[in-house]
Amino acid sequence: GNTELNKFGNSIRKQLNRHYEEIASAGVENLVIDIRSNGGGNQEISIELLRHLSPKPFELFTDNYLLINQIPNRKLYNGNTFFLNLLGGIGLKEGPDGIYRYLKLLDWVNGSNTHTEPIEAATYQFKGQAYCICDGYSFSAAGQMASWLKTYTNCLFVGEEIGGAETTLTAGEYLELELPNSGVRAILPIVFEELNNPRGQTGHGVKPDFPIRNSIQDLVAGHDAIMAFTRHYITKGQETGDQYAVTKAKR
Repeated sequence: GNTELNKFGNSIRKQLNRHYEEIASAGVENLVIDIRSNGGGNQEISIELLRHLSPKPFELFTDNYLLINQIPNRKLYNGNTFFLNLLGGIGLKEGPDGIYRYLKLLDWVNGSNTHTEPIEAATYQFKGQAYCICDGYSFSAAGQMASWLKTYTNCLFVGEEIGGAETTLTAGEYLELELPNSGVRAILPIVFEELNNPRGQTGHGVKPDFPIRNSIQDLVAGHDAIMAFTRHYITKGQETGDQYAVTKAKR
């Protein structure tokens, strides 16, 4: 089975549920998840995918917080800052450490889980071997999903290091700031997310078990060496892995 995800939009939620029901019924043993050039999007979709791959309940975050609950100088920002400040006033609570964390009200407003409570596994489970093909443009929600796949499943990673950090990221809501004199614009993420990752802060994205890049010759010829390796590994198993290790050692 092959699942290619180049963005995480709302429209694929029902598609994923139907897809994994078919996978379970067909008894698929190997699943390739291609998240190359996936810059993220709605993290609820990556969570929905994980529900079909993790056999047990899982926790997403150890912490989510903002440093402020009100946006100062609102006229400098584009977007509905009035609404964000309204939510900040009623949906965030200041902790003893002086930073602001979500109240459950924001779960209802966002339609998402912003807390650290366990999420149940889906009814239809993939029980075989999963492979995640990734590159440096896999980040944000795609980077989150890769980190959770590494934590909660037996997934093997092929390709390049994930662009998004493995443990922490600043994401969620964004502000677009326009400086009044120069007109220079900047995009500012305002939510800090700490993923539930027992490996701790590594300063890297998820690193592949098999680091492979398509060469210039591959790109010109339209040959996907990364996918070709993955399919060959599925059919040849450990033999391919041994050959890869030998080839890498000779370089």
